Parts: sequence; C-alpha cells; structure tokens
Amino acid sequence: WKAFFRGQVVLGIVVGTVVWILMTIVGLPNAGLMGIVAGLLEVVPTFGPVLATIPAVLIAFFIGSVYLPLSNFWFAVLVLGLYVLIQQVENAYLVPRIMGRRMQLHPVIIFIGVLAGGFLAGTLGVLLAAPVIGTVRVVLRYTYAKLLDQEPFPYPREARELGELYPGEIDAILFDLDGTLIEADEDAVRSLADRLSSVRWLLRRRDPALVARRMIMAWESPANSFLSFLERVGLDDGVLDLGDRLYRLRALETPHNFHAVEGVVDTLRDLSRRYNLALVTTRSRLHAQAFVRQHHLDGLIQVIVGREDTWRLKAHASSVRCAAEKLGVPLERCLVVGDSVADVQAARTAGARAAGVLTGFGSRADLERAGADLIFDSVCELKDWM
Repeated sequence: WKAFFRGQVVLGIVVGTVVWILMTIVGLPNAGLMGIVAGLLEVVPTFGPVLATIPAVLIAFFIGSVYLPLSNFWFAVLVLGLYVLIQQVENAYLVPRIMGRRMQLHPVIIFIGVLAGGFLAGTLGVLLAAPVIGTVRVVLRYTYAKLLDQEPFPYPREARELGELYPGEIDAILFDLDGTLIEADEDAVRSLADRLSSVRWLLRRRDPALVARRMIMAWESPANSFLSFLERVGLDDGVLDLGDRLYRLRALETPHNFHAVEGVVDTLRDLSRRYNLALVTTRSRLHAQAFVRQHHLDGLIQVIVGREDTWRLKAHASSVRCAAEKLGVPLERCLVVGDSVADVQAARTAGARAAGVLTGFGSRADLERAGADLIFDSVCELKDWM
C-alpha cells in the first residue's frame, strides 16, 4: 500500500508537469496553477482529471490565449483536446507503467485490474485495484512459501560484508559489456575528440582526446541519475527505444564493429570450459547478441540479459538476479565483473560477489569504495586468478 501511495504521488507530479508545459506552450494564463490543480486531483479516481479540466477550459474560453491567434471558443476547444489527450496517455501508458513499477506488477496486470475493478466496484474499484492485486500477490507468495517450508520474506543481502573470495566458491561469471568486454568508452572518446578538433582554438592548446575523456567522465554520473529517474517514473523504456529508432533512422543498424578489449575473447573461451558465463548489460539484447556473433562466442555465453529483460537498470539488482535465475546458479556462487560502480552495487545488493576491472572509466578508489571483492586491470587477469 505504501508503494501504491508513492506511485500516486509520482503520477501526480508527472501529470502536473505535463499539463504545465503544454499549457505554457499554447499560452494559457495561469498554466502553473493549472498544473498544480491537475497533479493534486490525480488522487481522485475517474473524476479527478475531469475536475482539473473544467477550470482550464473556462479560463481559455473567457480570457483566451496569451499569444495564439485563435478566438476564445477555438482556444477552449484546443485546451479541451489537449486535456483529453493527456488523460488518454495517462490511462493507457502512465498509470499501468508507473503503478506497475512501484508495486512490481506488470503493466498489463494493472491495466486489466483497473478495468475489472471499475466493472465490479465502480470508482472505488478503480482506485483500489492496484493495491488489492499487490496484497493478493503477497498473500499467495506467503502461502506458497509456507507450503514448501521456505522463508517467505528472506532477509535482504545488502549488508553482506566483504570476505576472502576463492575461485572454488564461484560457479558462474556475469560480465558487463561496455568498458568491460568491449572498448565502447574509448570509441565515445574518439568520436567526441574528432568533433572537438574542429574547434581546437577554444581548447587553449589542450589535447582534444583529453578534453573529450573528461567531458564523458563528467556526464556519466548525471546520465545514470537521469536514467534512474526515468526508471522510477516508468518512462525509461520509451526513451531508450526512441534512441534505438533514431539510431536506425540514421541508417546505423546494429553495430558489427565492437572493439573487444585485448585478450578478452580468448579469456572467455578459456573460462567457458569451467564456468557458466552470462552477459548483463544496459544495452539492448540485440546489441549483445551482435557482439557474441561477431566474436564467434555462440554457445559459450549461455545467457544474455539486456535492458528489456528487467524493469530496472543497474545499479538495481534485478538484472543480476535474472541472469542467475536463468543460469540456475545460486546468487552467492555468482561473480559479477564490470567496470563501473553500478556493476559492483548491483552485485552487492543481489548477494553475488563482485570484481571490478579498470578498462572503463571506473577508478580503483571508486570500485573499492563500492565494495568490490576483487579489482583487476582487465578481464584477462581474471583468467589467471580463476
């Protein structure tokens, strides 16, 4: 129920912000106030959005737009249409995704639950559909665990302390892709450095490659924070999918020129003889499969977990848990190998062990601070240690 109320707050903020932006664009007076009203009335099921629409339409009809050359009547029609569009997008996209993410329920289940709740209990059913479904799921999970004599609410492993790690404790290795197995970070540096070369006179005789590296390092943390925010409001998939579409529109299909870190391919082939191997990446599964095919690793990489396979990106633990489950290996016998703090945090939260590599932008100090059990200069050193 706590997750439900948090979801309502997030939904109100998102809807209020969208209303404010759109009404500002069309020149509605008091657009900010209309956004606040729309956000607050989100707590009222069914009738809340309708009540929020009325004052906006009245203002449009009696005052008109600040700058659009429309009569008051047609401007009111425009405002009404925008509110109807917002409500449709909210009901079909935002409510299932935001509430589903908050309550760890699939959006389709939320959508069907809202329809069934409205049919069976009217307005109250629409309001309580999501928390009731979540409650039923918890009760069923508890009953199932008790019948099998299992712990229904296992204690989280976030606080697991570091200890000595031995190769015999590991059955599976879960690899990150960018900066760990492939030199994607260096590709980004070279690309940005080429663009900066045209304005070298602004760099005060500094090396464009050095400036590019510092710029990417500075933007990495804000970018991860932005994606995490999109995750929390349930909009990350749409933004990432849009990026893929724009990539294809530029006639840039799935990359076939992944530059593997030197020695990585031979290392993976050697490790595959003794360990279960998986890829866990924030890229799409299509890109990860392209990497595997390019370097002829088919059959050696047993599991691929891309960004579309889980609801949360690293540093959330869901991708690590998903890979371990598909491999059939207990989390405590999995080793996550990555170049970033997010990789280490995902492993620690899931209850797996973590190894950091220095082939990306993650520094030794950052990886140690995050709690990495091991730190190597590259994945190739992992083979010797294992």
